[in-house]
Amino acid sequence: MGVQGIRRIGMEVSVRRLAEEDAPAWWAMRLEAVEREPRAFGQTPEEHRLMPMDEVRKLIRGEEGFLVGAFDGDTLVGIVRFARPARAKERHKGHIHGVYVTASHRGQGLAGRMIRFVIDEMGGDPTLEQLLLAVAVGNRPARATYASLGFVGFGIEPRALRAGDEYIDEEHMVLRL
Repeated sequence: MGVQGIRRIGMEVSVRRLAEEDAPAWWAMRLEAVEREPRAFGQTPEEHRLMPMDEVRKLIRGEEGFLVGAFDGDTLVGIVRFARPARAKERHKGHIHGVYVTASHRGQGLAGRMIRFVIDEMGGDPTLEQLLLAVAVGNRPARATYASLGFVGFGIEPRALRAGDEYIDEEHMVLRL
């Protein structure tokens, strides 16, 4: 039985907004994400390594969004970023970015729980009408998670990312709130 077949016993994984003291853990998990899943993220590991901790803290403070984490005890095991455009004509929409769950915790619904957390957090804001995200066309598990939450596809961007000599098409999805 693989890692995904393991059922966790004991402490349940919790989901919450990240605080400034979580910045180093988020930075390390984001580096893991871009290193292990180069087809899923637009940022390279080299680009991420240039990101100063002050920039991470700014994302956490949430002037235009916020970061969410899934924790197994005190260990960060999943991350999601919510961002909202600053321009008035685009404030009716929000974006889900950087969804990642560490390999040891996949198959437990954590990505869905983190996105549901964002939906619940923002659900009381009547000015937010829709959430948008993009997923690599070949990433069927992620696409299934997003569809189970009500996201629907509205277009394919061919060659959205290039990882080495490989091009990755992305499906754009929307959830109307």
